[in-house]
Order: sequence, then C-alpha cells, then structure tokens
Amino acid sequence: MKDFIAKAGKGKRGSRDLTFDEASSAMECLLSGIATPYQVGAFLMAMRVKGESVDELAAFTSVAIRYNRPLNIEGKRLLNIPSYAGKKETLHVLAASAILISAAGQPVIIHGFKDNRYKIGIGKILEAMGMSPDLGIDDAAYLLNHEGFSYVDLKEFNPLLYKLLLLRDELGVRTSINTIALLTNPGTANRHIIGIAHPPVLKKIGDVLRSLGYEDALLLKGPEAGPELSIMGITMGMRLEDAVLLPQDLAPSDFGLQDGKREDMAGAVPEAEARVIKGILDNSINDNRRNWVVMNGALGLYVSGRVISPKDGVSVILETLSSGKGYQKYLSILDRQKELLQMKAKAS
Repeated sequence: MKDFIAKAGKGKRGSRDLTFDEASSAMECLLSGIATPYQVGAFLMAMRVKGESVDELAAFTSVAIRYNRPLNIEGKRLLNIPSYAGKKETLHVLAASAILISAAGQPVIIHGFKDNRYKIGIGKILEAMGMSPDLGIDDAAYLLNHEGFSYVDLKEFNPLLYKLLLLRDELGVRTSINTIALLTNPGTANRHIIGIAHPPVLKKIGDVLRSLGYEDALLLKGPEAGPELSIMGITMGMRLEDAVLLPQDLAPSDFGLQDGKREDMAGAVPEAEARVIKGILDNSINDNRRNWVVMNGALGLYVSGRVISPKDGVSVILETLSSGKGYQKYLSILDRQKELLQMKAKAS
C-alpha cells in the first residue's frame, strides 16, 4: 500500500496515475482491511489532490462491485438511479418520479446513503412517506420483484464501502469513494440515470462507465448534483448508448412543458416534502411541482427505452397520474412493506 500512496502522492510534479492493476490492488487493500487507517486516509487524500484517472476510477469501481451483497432480481430490465448527494434547497423529486416510473411498468431501484450528515438524503424523505429506508438486501429484492420499486442503502448492500464513505466526516472533503458509490449498481441494472456535481466530470464518468461495460446511461448536472432534470431550463448531460458517448442536454421544452421557476423546486423538511409528494401522487397538487415530477418520470421511461421520445414519456406518466395508478402504487409499496414485517414477525 505504501508504494501506491507514494506513486499518487508525490505532489504536483512527481505524482503519477496508477495502472488499472495497481488501482485494483489498492482498492482491494482498502476494502479488505489490509490497509491501516492511516494508509486509507493518506491514499484517499493523495487521490483527491492528484485527481483520479478514468482507469483508476474504473478499477476502484470494479473491485467495489465485487463486494456488493447479491440482490436477487427476477430477470427484469431494471433502471438504476443512485442518489447520494442529498439536498438542502430543492424537493426530492426522485421520490415521486421513481414511484410513477414503476407504476408505469418500469422497475426502478434507488440506492443511496441515508447517514449523510451534511444534507437530507432521499432515504429520509422515503421514511417520512412511511417507507423503510433500512431494508436488508433480501427485503429490498422482495419489494423490487413484487412492486418494481425499491430503495437500498449502501450500508445494506456494500457495508465495507459504506465505512469508507463515512470517512468524509473525518477528512472533511469528498473522496474517490463518493464517486465509486454512485457507480456500484447493486441490482446489476442495464439502464442508469446518474447525477454529477461538476460539468467537467461528466465525460470522465461517462468514459468510466464505458470502460465498465455499462450499456446505457444518462449523466446529468442536475439540481444539487441530483440524478434529475431542472424545471428551470437546460440541464447539461452526457448520454452513453451502444458504447458511444455524446452530449445530451435536456430542457422542459423537450418534454412539451413550460420552464418553471426556482420556487417550483423548493424543498423543505422531510415531513413537509412527504406531504407535497403524496399530494402530487394523489392529484391534489396540480402546479409546476407536478410538472417537475412528470418531466423526471418521463425521463426515466425514456432512458429505460420504454418510450421513443421524452414527450411520449410525459403522456404515459400523465395517464399514470390521472388514472390513480401512481398513488395506488405508493399505497401498494406501503402494504408490501407491512407484509414483509409480518412475515418477519412470524418467522421469529
């Protein structure tokens, strides 16, 4: 491990990128416990200062994925949406749009990091909506197989990577682990929507995904680095499709919708957001917040290949909402979780 730290940490002129094999070995040392706590911190900070190459990130991620606990999915074409950044200012639109995506027939898995000390994670919002953000891996798979929707926390599907992610509290800055967590793909999905914090990183992460063999992904510079489109105008993006990576910026007009305003995206404490999300799902709220949810639901269907165009996705999501299927899906997810709890009680 000392050799890897030395190679990456020799400063602005002396540092060198690790090879794929070296980076794989380094990540194995971090996750297996071979590296000491001092070495873990030194290595992560050296990588932070040097900047990670595509090969390094691909190697780190490929090793991390091997430590995923298996999520047994019954052969469904799955949409994967990682949500780790958390929010301070905007509504967790994904909590509503993902339910609508699944209600429209597209299975979707969200994975994230509930224990974010700096921002409100989507796990907190789902919890305020009555859902459990602490499902074990088998329960998450059961819910996904029966309802086409599930949230699974990093703590549950990759506890060793979770422990490394917690080091941000001690180091005070993001590290490679934040990026790796986004790319872990616990359900081995073949379609992805991933939020990226900084526009210059979009292409790099796209190249990492291509190196890992991902089939189809949309990378977005979404609000607060979330995996979503803004209702206020153009959202910068990159699309990986059939091993080709191209820019794909999207705006409300691509979905046949009007631009909204900042207040249309305003967030709140989890309990208040939960009321808004439920109001959108049960059709008691019909304003630009609803349009924002519809747009991101349509995006999920479009990236999943369920519809040909974003506008077609809007038609499907609007029908799902107006027919009551979206709210019924939400209630069905709650009932399924109660069923899981009852099954566990009987087993014990």
